[in-house]
Amino acid sequence: MQSEQEEARRLRVLLVDDETKIVEGLKSMIDWHGNGYVVCGQARNGAEALEAARRLEPELIVTDIRMPRLDGLAMIARWRAEWPEARFMILTGHSDFEYARQAMQYGVRHYVLKPIEEKEVERGLRELASDIRAGLDSKQELAALREHSTAYSRIRARLQETATDEDSLPAPPSDEERYDLAHRVRAYIDLHAHEPLTLVQVAERFYVHPHYLSQLFHKKTGQPFLQYLTAVRMEHAKRLLLTTELKVYEISRRVGYEDAKYFSRLFERQVGAKPSVYKARERM
Repeated sequence: MQSEQEEARRLRVLLVDDETKIVEGLKSMIDWHGNGYVVCGQARNGAEALEAARRLEPELIVTDIRMPRLDGLAMIARWRAEWPEARFMILTGHSDFEYARQAMQYGVRHYVLKPIEEKEVERGLRELASDIRAGLDSKQELAALREHSTAYSRIRARLQETATDEDSLPAPPSDEERYDLAHRVRAYIDLHAHEPLTLVQVAERFYVHPHYLSQLFHKKTGQPFLQYLTAVRMEHAKRLLLTTELKVYEISRRVGYEDAKYFSRLFERQVGAKPSVYKARERM
């Protein structure tokens, strides 16, 4: 039981580098468990990293900068937009130092020069773990709740400027309503999964901090936000495949994915078969 609890407390880290030997070296040379982490996945470039991050929701991404398809900086910028609480450690060669400086603009504060020194990496990991856990403790959640209340107060004040009847203003959220927030968000996802939803957008819709919503949703539903959203979309996609003659790219758009190739890969990963294969098999 204790080992399961310790595993649950470990922070998830995603390793990203186009050199397999670098990734394997990091996995073997670093005492991840001893520093409070578990390696939840790896990727060879920024594009694969984004897919993996959406699926795994790591607390930390350790990434190279220069990679094919999508480089580390572009990946950091995109993932920051979707997941503002993300933390990064950059691996860089001496010639990449200016790129590392650019990464600082995205809030990256930890980078390690290649060739990689074990002690330097572990020192950075401990600092990041402290930073990440500080954001996960109850004080941070309390601050998010206060922000929720502040946001409501601002909205109420704006409404009051135009309202003629005080009774027409919405009542402050009760404790029960706050407790049910995760379930209301889940219902919202069920109805709007076909839209290009992100955690940030939904958090704004319910006037809460994205980090608070992420933690609360996972705790109350047993699933990370993105995992639940993906599951809902895949169920909708399966229904459309079996009940309509829509093309795969049309179904992709109807369930919230503009990129049909990404949708097909995600569908195969979730369902175990490509959309066309699933349709043919289930219609037999």
